[in-house]
Amino acid sequence: MSTYESIADFEEMYPSAERKAHELLLFLDTTGSLYKNKQQVARMLAARRKNGTYDHKLAPKAWVWVANAAAKQYVREMGPSPTAYTKMFPPVVRMAVAIELANRWYANAKAGRPEEI
Repeated sequence: MSTYESIADFEEMYPSAERKAHELLLFLDTTGSLYKNKQQVARMLAARRKNGTYDHKLAPKAWVWVANAAAKQYVREMGPSPTAYTKMFPPVVRMAVAIELANRWYANAKAGRPEEI
């Protein structure tokens, strides 16, 4: 697992990654069809937190599934071809989005709002 804690940490190594990650995150936050995906992961992580098995370092692995779905849908709607999502949003960008989602969810969960992402 990487030691990055936010999208901004990727900027130094991958200059365009921060911009792409923010674009994908904005798309994810404003697309209603992806809301169910976010809620699924949030419920699963809330259950792990309640059981005492939640590990914040592993949480981005769960959120990467949502970031991948967002990247695929983004490219399907706006990109040149459906298989181009890996070129438009490389793995480092999708992982940055996953880390941001994990951090956001964890902050809300600690504040007593685990359903918010």
